[in-house]
Amino acid sequence: MNFEAKKKIKIPFGITVVADVGARYGMHPTWRSYKGGMKYLMFEPDAQEASRLRGKLDKKVFEIFETALDSAAGERTFYLLKHRGLSSFLKPDLTSECFRRLKPGQAKIEKEIRLRPAEYYWVHKRFKNRPDQKKNPY
Repeated sequence: MNFEAKKKIKIPFGITVVADVGARYGMHPTWRSYKGGMKYLMFEPDAQEASRLRGKLDKKVFEIFETALDSAAGERTFYLLKHRGLSSFLKPDLTSECFRRLKPGQAKIEKEIRLRPAEYYWVHKRFKNRPDQKKNPY
């Protein structure tokens, strides 16, 4: 999906916006009991996982962006590991505590993806906006 085209997305006032950065496995369990109106934005750089999420989630509530977020513009390498939940822009340090506890091979880099991540700060500013008639509290 073209992330630039999605910048014009309209969110009605009063709707809670959740940005799930690294959306692997779907909605975080802490949101499942939420009763209010919600728009759940999911940022997932793994194309296969993004496609799986699109196929199982309600498009009225969930919007999946096949990209990563970063604090600055530019191209970066995303490391897709065998243990997908540990995939990151950070190359795995097999001597770190996190990786020493894994089964052998789980931290293996299966694929390196070159990405131009969307800037996190743009996303943050975009959803801080309020309707014209409302005073901005920020």
